[in-house]
Amino acid sequence: MKIHTKHFLVFIILFSEIFFLGCRKGPQDPLLSFQSRKTRLIGVWIADSYFVNWIDSLAENSWQFDTIINNFHGTLTCNQSKTFTIIFYRDGKYNTEYHISQDFKFKTDSAANDTSYNIGDTHYSNGKWQFEGGSDGYKKKELLKLSNEKGEEIFEIVQLKGNKIQLRHAPPYPVTLPTVINYLIIGGGYDEGL
Repeated sequence: MKIHTKHFLVFIILFSEIFFLGCRKGPQDPLLSFQSRKTRLIGVWIADSYFVNWIDSLAENSWQFDTIINNFHGTLTCNQSKTFTIIFYRDGKYNTEYHISQDFKFKTDSAANDTSYNIGDTHYSNGKWQFEGGSDGYKKKELLKLSNEKGEEIFEIVQLKGNKIQLRHAPPYPVTLPTVINYLIIGGGYDEGL
């Protein structure tokens, strides 16, 4: 039986599409990856966007107003910035750090009375992570469960590449949650020491 080159190429293309699309977990995952999902997850990740109740909680805020402090008239300015970092370890543990920094400046008519100061606040948490899925319309390893002393949350892994993760709360959202993380988009990646 003689196989024509044209038919063979069509067969290879169809086989490749079925095979690679079937292996893809998240809707925006890479079409082909030589690393496992676990290997792609392990590392230090710094959030680019963190949308909670449709508001980017990492957006920088600034405000200013005229006021009087210690009998000096001037303008008080505040610049607020926030960072969120999460580290996934190979042994199934994770750590998070959420840092808020506020830079205050009080500018008066006399530069000798100008002042500035910084207030910072950092919140830490740690717990365990694991992949889930394989039912309820989700593929195996399409969900990520984070458990800590406050409870657990399950996220749909929309995208997991070597340098980007996109997560969102998997419906149905727990009734006990006061806030819903719509999207958490984080960049970073693999760290061999983990």
